[in-house]
Amino acid sequence: LPDWSLRSRKLVAKEHRKAFDSLCLLLTRNLWLERNGRVFRNTSRPPVSLVETIFDLSSL
Repeated sequence: LPDWSLRSRKLVAKEHRKAFDSLCLLLTRNLWLERNGRVFRNTSRPPVSLVETIFDLSSL
């Protein structure tokens, strides 16, 4: 993911890079939390629920 985000960041207009960086961090954090839930607590959410959470958080 870091390689992808660094390459993609160069394609984003400078005035939108902070938002892009925030979105990358939001995605990474939520995927990591989901992974931890699956590995350590044996819980998982449906992918649609995870996507909805990310969309909701991104609109804050």
